[in-house]
Amino acid sequence: MRKLGFSSPSQAIGKIVTWNRRRWSAKPTPGTVGSSEIIGVSPDFALDTRRAAWPQILYVDPLSFSVLSVRLIGSQIPEALTAIDAAWSQIMHTSIHRRFLSQTLQDMYADVILQGTAISLGAGLAGVIAALGLFGLSAHSAEQRTREIGIRKAMGASSTDMVRLMLGEFSRPVLWANLIAWPCAYLFLHRWLEGFAHHVDIGALTFVAAGTLALIVALATVAGHAVLVARAKPVEALRYE
Repeated sequence: MRKLGFSSPSQAIGKIVTWNRRRWSAKPTPGTVGSSEIIGVSPDFALDTRRAAWPQILYVDPLSFSVLSVRLIGSQIPEALTAIDAAWSQIMHTSIHRRFLSQTLQDMYADVILQGTAISLGAGLAGVIAALGLFGLSAHSAEQRTREIGIRKAMGASSTDMVRLMLGEFSRPVLWANLIAWPCAYLFLHRWLEGFAHHVDIGALTFVAAGTLALIVALATVAGHAVLVARAKPVEALRYE
């Protein structure tokens, strides 16, 4: 609409525009000049989010009828497809080739889906390795500090105090790791999203949620050792060599 010089849909609707059109028949013919009446204006939309919306004209031409776009109701798809096949056969006298929009979008974004799958698998594997490392580190730390924990309990520290002490010590490196990872993740995601003309914005809540989840996983991993050590009797800890 704007490319044709109209400032609003009300100005454009009903006007006649002349443009170079290609008319398709059994044999394609060169483009010819024709005129069309504007009967509607749609909001800007892009078929591919990686490209910005570009000027498009959707025109009605019975002589070049070869593609039919149909919106189906989810509960009546089999009946609708049967009726479409029958109508197409009677009108066009040829077999129909159907393709769902979801399948077209799936093929269009196949590379993006593959990237997402690879990143998810890599992130999941990294999370498992990190959890195993924390588990081993907490076991080693608990064993190395058995006498210290026994002395603390003999001096009046409660089991809750000991659990809080150990969880606090393991929380700090996780929080530092998040502070280091957030800028790197933001730069990577920002650069990746720049490849899409239409994309979501990266919010701070995403990083806060990721950091909270990492902290929960870390605390859940070391909580078992912390509770076992904290509940041990001080006399057994003091005898430990």
